[in-house]
Amino acid sequence: MSNFNDYWERKRPLTVHELLAELENIEDDNHYKYDVYITPPTDAGNDTDEDLGEEDCQDPDRLNHNQLDAEADKPVTEENNVEDNTPTTSSIPSNPHKKVRKATSVIQEKPKWVVDDLKNPICENWSESFLPPISLGAENHSLDFFELFMPAQLVLFLVKHTVQFAASKNRQLTVSVEDMYAFLGILYVSGYNVLPRRRMYWEENDDVQNRLISTSMRRKTFEDIFRNLHAADNSVLDPTDRMAKVRPLIVALNRLFMDYAPIEQSISIDESMIPYFGRHGCKQFIRGKPIRFGFKSWVMATRLGYCLQFNLYQGRRGNDKQDCGLGESVVYNFADVLQTHFENLKFSLFFDNFFTSVKLLTTLGERRIGGTGTVRVDRTGNCNLPNDQYYKKTERGSYNHKIDEANNILAVRWKDNSIVTLLSNQYGVKPLQNAARYSAKEKKKVYIPQPNVVSMYNKYMGGVDQFDNNIATYRISMQGKKWYMPIIMWMLDTAMNNAWRLARNVGKSLDNLAFRREVGQALLKKYGKLPLRNGPTSSYSYLLAARRNTKHIILTTEKKMCRL
Repeated sequence: MSNFNDYWERKRPLTVHELLAELENIEDDNHYKYDVYITPPTDAGNDTDEDLGEEDCQDPDRLNHNQLDAEADKPVTEENNVEDNTPTTSSIPSNPHKKVRKATSVIQEKPKWVVDDLKNPICENWSESFLPPISLGAENHSLDFFELFMPAQLVLFLVKHTVQFAASKNRQLTVSVEDMYAFLGILYVSGYNVLPRRRMYWEENDDVQNRLISTSMRRKTFEDIFRNLHAADNSVLDPTDRMAKVRPLIVALNRLFMDYAPIEQSISIDESMIPYFGRHGCKQFIRGKPIRFGFKSWVMATRLGYCLQFNLYQGRRGNDKQDCGLGESVVYNFADVLQTHFENLKFSLFFDNFFTSVKLLTTLGERRIGGTGTVRVDRTGNCNLPNDQYYKKTERGSYNHKIDEANNILAVRWKDNSIVTLLSNQYGVKPLQNAARYSAKEKKKVYIPQPNVVSMYNKYMGGVDQFDNNIATYRISMQGKKWYMPIIMWMLDTAMNNAWRLARNVGKSLDNLAFRREVGQALLKKYGKLPLRNGPTSSYSYLLAARRNTKHIILTTEKKMCRL
């Protein structure tokens, strides 16, 4: 411990990252529990909504880069004194006036990494996909697939709460199931037939006229439904759930998505953004994303973009598993759903470096679930793979790997255009694959060696990105002012996307646009009602001017005078 104490005699204090590295390298048979205090950031005025990690996280593998670069204080408590919870003087920071964050507990554990390949994957590979037990085929209409995910019972649920909300605001509203289906049809048509204002769909001008919409529902009826659209009873909302207004619809759709899922073994987990520019406590800002502002949703999807499950991010209060980090809790919740619905199937999950850690893969391995993901350098469980300086001197395609035999976890670092590190308990380095790259030096395409785990990750990780692309292409263009309206529209788009993916799995050859057009037209033709009479005219005549009082009428004359 003398060398360790010498670090604290320096003029520059250690950062949290440097201190954790020294603690992991201590060679001592005695086990200690270290409490590391993290100082607050110096740029407290530089606020951002970006979600980089958990501020009060006590897991060293879940710290963000701001916390790792922060100054650390050195209190030490021996693990043998577990019964004595009274803090000693050594567990108090040297400066009593310095504000500190919650302590991060570190228990010294050393995984044994050796140079070897993964020989025993967690679960056996099965390549076939299982279709749900439905009687629909390629000869069925697209509307039949859509009504699997938007059945009459769910539409009746929307009708009930929409009318209930209108009554609570002293508004008279009469809506039927057929009206709600026609309302949904107009929303879907607006996704591929976009107009600047939604009222323009009912105009009679030749440049914007839409006969299908204007003859299916009156504009006033559509505006009334849109204004009062609700998916929950406001009188019984859960005060602890920040998404209580849309929670019943989330639960209903998630159940339908799993019931009719074309299930596969390889499933990706990632975040998806719902665009929103208003004010809400759950709104996120993520730099570098195609959608930077909005609500964040955790999504589990198949390789081609079928959404199996989703859940909206509510901040640290929404993490129901307090013994693990946010990313780990998301993976555990989705794994629970998979094992509940498909007890006899073994799955292989793919995720990015926000979720991946040695602890996560160890727990998934105990549950016989495969896991593969990119990982941040500080979460590799002290696996001493070569650093970035080493790979700057090597050619593209070079790699190194080690395995933790106790937990059956492989760590690989591979050099491509940049250096990437992965952890996996399902795929190994062999058999090596060939990756096509363009060589600027040779002015031609070359092939470089690629570990098998990297190839599998590239193949199956893009499911959520494909799902986002499917929705973004023909997203519903009508948006309301309420914070929950973008979420409801996103869920309706998700239901349409899943209906299309299911139809493709059973043999229909329609692309995304053709499927949406067919469903939108069928909804309006089947459930739309021709207005009995024309609505109020939108034209304005200056001769029929507004009466300001009982004596004067404003007239448009050349002298702009009032006449009795």
